[in-house]
Amino acid sequence: MTGFEADWLALREQADARSRATSLPKLFAQSLPSQPKIADFGGGTGNNIRYLSSHVPEGVQWTLVEQDEALSAKAKEVHATVSGDLTDLELLERLIAEHDAVVCSALLDLVSEQWLTALSARLHAHQKPFFAVLTYDGRMRFQPSHAFDNVAKVAFNAHQRTDKGFGPALGPMACFTAVETMRKQGFKVWLEESDWRLQRDQDEALIQSTLDGITEALCDLPSDFSSEAGSLEMDSGSAQAWRAARRDTAEMVIGHGDLLALPG
Repeated sequence: MTGFEADWLALREQADARSRATSLPKLFAQSLPSQPKIADFGGGTGNNIRYLSSHVPEGVQWTLVEQDEALSAKAKEVHATVSGDLTDLELLERLIAEHDAVVCSALLDLVSEQWLTALSARLHAHQKPFFAVLTYDGRMRFQPSHAFDNVAKVAFNAHQRTDKGFGPALGPMACFTAVETMRKQGFKVWLEESDWRLQRDQDEALIQSTLDGITEALCDLPSDFSSEAGSLEMDSGSAQAWRAARRDTAEMVIGHGDLLALPG
């Protein structure tokens, strides 16, 4: 299953924190019982828990669910962890049943529609709140602009739809699909933007790392991708040329959404 490196998670933590939709944590907290048990799916090293801990009631019992043993080892120092594969639907059922709410960060764009449907059905069956933040939604914008930016975005979004371990990923359609799926289950749903708005003077390392990641994805596309991306040919040479042109990027906006679903 595709995951994230600890260095990348550390690099993005501050940008994540300032990008989140500020009204939704309060609504989420109001939905919880006293001393709740909350499961963080794909919790990495605990970034999401660190942020939410100051917004939820005291006495929360957190369970960080992470398949990557290197990441969970870092989180294990301060949180209870479960090393498990979230594609295991029996594990999914047990975790939802044993906790008062489920949260996740930067996960929904990696999962398939089939998995999301299975998750929402189990959340509905147990009437549990769900709070998913920082889901990539397909938008990206750069300053200064470059003629290749749109083709790079289209190609990257296509790569985001490839299998990340859960089946064909939702990628940039994740926010829209999650809203529709949760509403069909009877949840009341809020969706707010939580865009990264990165500036060279404070986010240079994250900007360059993000550009590296986009370029790596573009180079990973099949050689016949040009028919999907448009008139400009998409190959590793084109991707590397775009990366070189973007070395002086001053501003970057990467679109994300925060979704809160509460039982109706």
